[in-house]
Amino acid sequence: MQQVRIITERSRIRFYKKQKIVKTGDTGRKRKPVMMIQTRIELIMETIKYGGMACYLTAAVISDLRKGSVPVRWMALFAGVCLPLKVVETLLGNERIMPQLMAVCFGLLFVLIGYVTHEAVGYADGWSIVLIGVCLGIYAALFITCAALLASALFSIALICLGKAGRKTTFPFLPFLEGGFIIWCVMPYIG
Repeated sequence: MQQVRIITERSRIRFYKKQKIVKTGDTGRKRKPVMMIQTRIELIMETIKYGGMACYLTAAVISDLRKGSVPVRWMALFAGVCLPLKVVETLLGNERIMPQLMAVCFGLLFVLIGYVTHEAVGYADGWSIVLIGVCLGIYAALFITCAALLASALFSIALICLGKAGRKTTFPFLPFLEGGFIIWCVMPYIG
């Protein structure tokens, strides 16, 4: 009786092993798990997003400091790279749509402020905040914008105290956005 039970246990183990082999489709080669492949895709997409954002902001800052404006084609080019990545992330289930829409609305608020104040806040600043929100999410957009506003406020207070500027003096805001972006990127590594 005991021998019969041992034989059935062995056959059950063999059966489950065969089922496992059939389910995974293993043909003797080692296959990479699906999670590892998905993680690699996510890593590549994150690298493209953060690298693209760094390149865009750096080019926009240089243009804003030299000419006082940012070419629309640069924003369109970056949006053309960023938006398909966000669509893929949403389809993979890694991103939800509502936070992205909130980020877009947050950036459009700055575009509206620029329109109402006759470009006291430049359109490029507002659209850059929209792109940051779409590319990196609402939390990144809020943090980067708040850090940029704080840094620009401290900078303007320093200029006023030193007598180098008055209340109506203007300066580019994009360098402060890039500073906020750098802080956002470095923050996870600062303990």
